[in-house]
Amino acid sequence: MIGVFLVWANVLAAQTAEDTVVLKIADIDYTESPELIDVCLSAENFNDVWSTSFTFDWNAGVFEFVEVSYMNPLVVFSLNTDLSPQGRLPALWYDSRVEGVSLDVQNRLMCVTFKVLRKPCNGESIQLVNEPTEITITDDSESMPLRLQPGQVVGSSCSK
Repeated sequence: MIGVFLVWANVLAAQTAEDTVVLKIADIDYTESPELIDVCLSAENFNDVWSTSFTFDWNAGVFEFVEVSYMNPLVVFSLNTDLSPQGRLPALWYDSRVEGVSLDVQNRLMCVTFKVLRKPCNGESIQLVNEPTEITITDDSESMPLRLQPGQVVGSSCSK
């Protein structure tokens, strides 16, 4: 009986992992100490998605928003750059065809270029937050399970 329960629990966990959309910001390699950095947001399990929204968040004393250097042509976000001086970039996208969009594994949604204002320390992060735009991802009928992975500075000579 316990064996059957464990098998069923593993099946449910596998289904949940496959159904969970992962929004991942790439780590920031600071070994070369660049003046500009590109930070990319990618998605896993982005299947039949109808809409998504979130806010990029960063330390405005360390990074300054320059531009969006890449936008996936299937998922073109509306962005509010007015909040970028405060370290916020709200983003919203919905499928205007109302069909749902699917992307390949590890497909980039967008890349953002930042100017480095002062040397970031290891552990400094760029992440997705709920303010002012709530983090959501939906299919044709409901919110989808979601996991977020922030990007962290690595390769710096200082630690946070």
